[in-house]
Amino acid sequence: MSRTTMLACSTVLLVAVGAPPTQAQQPLELSIAGGWLSPSGGDFADTHAGFGGDVTVRVPTGQRYTLGGGVHWSRHGVDFADDAYDVLAVFAEPRALLGSAGARARPFVAGRVAWVRESITVGTQDRDANGLGVGLLVGVVVPVSGAVDLEGGVGGYHLAFGDFSSAGAGLGIDGGSGRALALRLALNVRP
Repeated sequence: MSRTTMLACSTVLLVAVGAPPTQAQQPLELSIAGGWLSPSGGDFADTHAGFGGDVTVRVPTGQRYTLGGGVHWSRHGVDFADDAYDVLAVFAEPRALLGSAGARARPFVAGRVAWVRESITVGTQDRDANGLGVGLLVGVVVPVSGAVDLEGGVGGYHLAFGDFSSAGAGLGIDGGSGRALALRLALNVRP
């Protein structure tokens, strides 16, 4: 088991044993993030870093813990095709907020487990492959007001895809696997 997988599983366990939410906690948090994602590794050697974003909804599961779910999308250039390479992910994100509640900035650690889809057009053929992504995020949350935070962080992911298909027919071409590094800036709002 890789170090990233072990850390993500540890984060899930931390959230699972969190204390029940108190009435003073906000019931919901919406996070809108933009960022830079750089796939790497042997299967992604020809894939360029790209920009994208994600939207996450989080609910409290304890005094310092949240469980979130969201959608990520990013666009990348590739050396072997004129069209862009798109990554779409639907993810679950357990998160632990560290430090004291009154601090000017609070670090966090989070895990992400995602269904991931890669899409590209090669020549006139649209190709896509589904896969799994597992990763760890760390960062800092800075309160702006009682209901708004700014967040900055970095994430590392392992991605593994199945075979590409086109119009529902398998192509027998491996979608590849590798790593990705993400830098994110987010605005978190509690309605």
